[in-house]
Amino acid sequence: MTGDNLFSQAGLASVRRGAPLPEPAHRTCGRAGKFDCAFDESIHELTVLEGVSEGDLQAPCAWFADMQLDPGTEGGLVEHYGTRWLIARENDQGFFWVEDFATEQMRAERLESLRKAWAEWDEGAL
Repeated sequence: MTGDNLFSQAGLASVRRGAPLPEPAHRTCGRAGKFDCAFDESIHELTVLEGVSEGDLQAPCAWFADMQLDPGTEGGLVEHYGTRWLIARENDQGFFWVEDFATEQMRAERLESLRKAWAEWDEGAL
C-alpha cells in the first residue's frame, strides 16, 4: 500500500457496498474555550513553529494556514482528523478551529475561496 492510500482493501469494499465509513474522532470534539480539543492545540503549536499563514484575524475569512500532515511523524493527528489535509483558522475573538478535507484538491479549492475573500477584504480595509 502506498502512503497516499488511506483506506484498506476491506474498507474500500465496504464503501463499494454502501456502508458508511466511521466518522473521524475530531467530528465529536467540542469542549468550551479557544480550542475544541487537545489536537487543535497541537495544530496551533505547529502553525506557530512553521510561521507561514495568511489572512487576518479581523477579516471575514479570519487568519488561516494550510497544512499537510505527515502520517509517518504525525500519525496520531492524521488518525484524529481522518485526513492529512487541513486548514487551521483563528478569528479576532480568539477562537481557533481546524477544517479537514478528504482530498488535497478539496483543500486547494477552499484555500482559493479564503484567499479571494481575504484579498477583497484587504483592498477595502486599506
